Formats: sequence, C-alpha cells, structure tokens
Amino acid sequence: MLNAIKPRAASELRLEVDDFQGISLLRVDGEIDHHSARDLRAAAEAILGRGDKRLLLDLNGVSYMDSGGMSLLFDMVRTVGPSGWIGVIMPNENVHRLLEITGLVGQPSFRVFATPTEAETAIRKGNRPA
Repeated sequence: MLNAIKPRAASELRLEVDDFQGISLLRVDGEIDHHSARDLRAAAEAILGRGDKRLLLDLNGVSYMDSGGMSLLFDMVRTVGPSGWIGVIMPNENVHRLLEITGLVGQPSFRVFATPTEAETAIRKGNRPA
C-alpha cells in the first residue's frame, strides 16, 4: 500500500526590515512561493512606496523560490526603473540559478551580491552596485 502524500504546509515567510549603509534591507527567511510572496510584496511596496529607489533583499535564509517570487522580483525592478536598483544578497545556488535562467541577472536595475561585504563595498564606493 502506498503512503498518502501529505500536502505541503502553507509557507511561512519571516521578514525583518533593517538599514544597510543607508539602504533599506529586507531579511527574508523561508520559502518564497505564490502564497508567501504576498507578504514580501507588501513589505517591499511599503518601502518602495515611500520613494526609495534602492532595496536590498538578504536571501541567505531562503531555501526555495517559485514563479510567484520571481514575478515579484521583476515587478520590483520595474517599480524602481532605470534610476534605481534591487539587490539580493547571498541567494543559494538554486535561487541564483533561477535568477540567471529568467534573465533577471542581466537587468540593469538588478544586482546580486555574494556577501554582505561585497554589497557594502559597492555602496560605499557610491557606484551602482555591479
């Protein structure tokens, strides 16, 4: 007899807002899927809605991202436009690969940082992060 497959529990996403070198930083922990992306969208919209044109997402604690999370990132990049950028710090290998496959990594208003130090250095230099 086959064991019944248990439905996956609703994703729990933990968010924490902080300041990082004068830029809003959202620390994200958990899975970003269609359900949990709503909470992340609300937090990002609150920050970007006050006129911020730069936003960092610390994805070190993100174990999984689906198309709902990707859609949100593309929306955020469109929101900041060419005068701003969205940066992600420490995405795991799978999330980073998803960012590459979808073409987000090549967008002028999107940046990926391997470490917080890398992000800090780019911001301190006053350059658009690369």
